[in-house]
Amino acid sequence: DKRGSFVTMEYMTETRVNIKYELPLSEIVYDFFDQLKTQTKGYASLDYEIKQERGSLALAEVNLHTGRTHQIRVQMASINCPLYGDMRYGGEKAIKGRLALWAYSLRFTHPTTGERMRFVIEPPKDTEPWKFFDIQV
Repeated sequence: DKRGSFVTMEYMTETRVNIKYELPLSEIVYDFFDQLKTQTKGYASLDYEIKQERGSLALAEVNLHTGRTHQIRVQMASINCPLYGDMRYGGEKAIKGRLALWAYSLRFTHPTTGERMRFVIEPPKDTEPWKFFDIQV
């Protein structure tokens, strides 16, 4: 199965959940990077917190613990919460539209200066599904 297998889901708080997932990385990498091959298998882990809900939509803040290809898309679809616009993994629950995946905050240590860097940008407020939520970064 290209989606791998679910390992654990732990509620950290009422709204924050940690998901661990075993991925068949060789299959995923094969699919999305035609020439790239890998024999490794590994774990993917993330946690998310539901910030707002509007009807059948939810705004979630996701923190990645591992960086796997399509990790957020695969893991959210595996618990029947596909991303808005995710026609590949969303199955019957998929809502057609632009893929609603937005990195509003990126943090890392600069490789040469060692300085801690942070970049923040809000999603476009006039497009779906972002316009349905009161987003304050």
